[in-house]
Amino acid sequence: MDDEMITNRVKEALGSKMVFFVGAGISRDSGVPTFSELNEEVIRSIGGRELKEEECRLLSRDIRLRPEVVLQIGTEELGSGVVESLEMALGYSPNYNHIFLAEALRQGNWVFTTNFDNLIERACQQRGIRFKGCYRDDPRASHFRGFIQKYRLGRKPDFTNVEGGYLFKLHGTIEEEKQGKERFRTILVALNQVGRGLDKPKEQVLKYFLENYDFCFMGYSCQDDFSVFPVLLNIESKKRAFWFDYTKGSISELLWDKGKLQVQKEEELSKPPPERNWKIINVNSFLLSRDQAFKFIGNSSEYVRNRLCPLIGIASDIPIAEESTGSYDTFKRWAENIEGYKRGIFIGRLFEHIGHWDKAELYYKEALYIAEQRKNKEQLVTVKQRLADLYYRQDIWEKENKASQIYEGCIPIYESLGDDFKAADVKVDIANVKRRQGDYQGSKEWAEKAQRQLQQIYESIRDKEGEEYGKYKLGYARCLNVLGLAQLRGSEEELEKGLEHCQESRRIKDSEGDKSGVAESENAIALLLTAQGRQLLKENPELAARKFYEAIDHLEKAIDIRIRFGFYRGCAQHRRNIGDAYRELMTIEKEKEDFFQKAEANYKDGIYLWNFIKPKGPVGEILHYNQRLARLYADFVGIMSEKEERKKYNLEIISIYGNKILSDPEILQELKANNRELETARNVLERTKRSCEEMDLPAEVEEIGRLFEKLADQNMR
Repeated sequence: MDDEMITNRVKEALGSKMVFFVGAGISRDSGVPTFSELNEEVIRSIGGRELKEEECRLLSRDIRLRPEVVLQIGTEELGSGVVESLEMALGYSPNYNHIFLAEALRQGNWVFTTNFDNLIERACQQRGIRFKGCYRDDPRASHFRGFIQKYRLGRKPDFTNVEGGYLFKLHGTIEEEKQGKERFRTILVALNQVGRGLDKPKEQVLKYFLENYDFCFMGYSCQDDFSVFPVLLNIESKKRAFWFDYTKGSISELLWDKGKLQVQKEEELSKPPPERNWKIINVNSFLLSRDQAFKFIGNSSEYVRNRLCPLIGIASDIPIAEESTGSYDTFKRWAENIEGYKRGIFIGRLFEHIGHWDKAELYYKEALYIAEQRKNKEQLVTVKQRLADLYYRQDIWEKENKASQIYEGCIPIYESLGDDFKAADVKVDIANVKRRQGDYQGSKEWAEKAQRQLQQIYESIRDKEGEEYGKYKLGYARCLNVLGLAQLRGSEEELEKGLEHCQESRRIKDSEGDKSGVAESENAIALLLTAQGRQLLKENPELAARKFYEAIDHLEKAIDIRIRFGFYRGCAQHRRNIGDAYRELMTIEKEKEDFFQKAEANYKDGIYLWNFIKPKGPVGEILHYNQRLARLYADFVGIMSEKEERKKYNLEIISIYGNKILSDPEILQELKANNRELETARNVLERTKRSCEEMDLPAEVEEIGRLFEKLADQNMR
């Protein structure tokens, strides 16, 4: 498609009201630091001499460490002074992108941006354009709530009555007229929401426009998996979407065929996770959800200047200054004074966030050494808990044992500091480790100890509101959830009690707006319902089936929440648990093959979602999911009479162990350390061997023998 045809498409869209959604790319030509440049300067300034050059580059260029994530971790560990780094976005001049958007606002269109800078506002001021800013979102004065109320978005909105000329800044703005840290207050409010998705008012406003208007995206990477992208992904609309995908050179290509967009997405998903282009995957996923979608490839800034600006009467020879007249000395001076302990924690958290466990451990241990030398109890227990959390997250048996030992060592320190809440919260962590390792009695004992302490705290503040009380309420809710799960191997009465705990946990989390926590409780409720179904299998299969179906409903609710916020790890776990429920239904319902296929699809989806995690999912989980799939095949072989079907799935089992589990050094190491997984592998292979012997398949029996030899080698200590 030639340049003229592309322009005609855009001109047609500009003839009606539309919404522009813009990101950091539109400010590139003004000289404003890109996200990676901003990250590199922040990380380099705070990391100081302790951070090696290659480590700085690794952190600053990882797409998971978006600036808002780095700033959130910085404010949590170092204080609000870290936002002074945003001085780097001040002092620049608007370019043609900002001028074009200012004129679009004049003509009654709307603009959403994830940018902190004020260049669109400055372009409006220079051209005498009045606009309505919408960026504040705190309980006392929320522009977004005001917009919702004004235009009745929660009821039946009047589409003809929604005024144009609004500039929506989803991550806050730099209020240059204010002094010091007050300039960044709206950004600090937005940082508190990082990792939990857009807050409700912002999401509601964005959803309204996505559903009802054409959108044009410029300079936006679509890689904020925990913020805007989940909202884009979950809105289907008959309205059009125009997406400018920046590359060097003139706009030379237009993709509008959904088949091509799908193929392009699938090509990326077929690559190993570290090699995937997540921008293509995310952008195409969104475009495929729109009724009509157009993806323009080339230099969008050049195109805006030379083709779009003339369409609305903007000259293409306006001088643009690219150098900043501002400075960020305040931030540099602040960063120079950060002491080594805090530096170590900050850098460790960055590496933990991107899954570089060894480097995170190294920096945490450096901080631990400093705390030990100082004999500072508060610092000591903080970094110890960070280390324990790091070990727990890796989902490796030996690491979990380390985590449990460290957690136990934290309890007396918190008690000596008089922090009963933290002491009890660590007991919940221990209970969770015990449960994951199959020690349900130990899990129950630790969770009950924690509950007795946390319940007293909860009862004293349950009717109070405010962020300072929310952490205590959610801490108690988390304890109830773990206590409920600790009943999974219990009696009928204990399972019922576990359900009560998890339902109360869900109620508290929902009232506190903890959607991720709600999904955790939905998952826990489903696991308990599945356990109830298993107890009923022999004496009341009909009631057992109802329990399994009910569990699946709760898990689907959990998945809906997880997908909305981009929490793919949780989605993977829920898919596995749905697979378990269908596997049980396969044994009691008539449509055995149908339920087998549903179980298989969910297990495979779970493995796929682990692969969606960047750069790769935890080794323990990959092992566990593949074993679930192998066990499903063994169960299916046991109930099928058709010889070819039985042979097919025996071969699948052999393939899983030969090509995925026993051929991967990391998975082998985890299998060696985890006796429960090792016993599962032996059991499945023994069943498969007997089946192959009954079917007279000598080659397959011989291959299983070789797999047993590998298992025996891995069991040697």
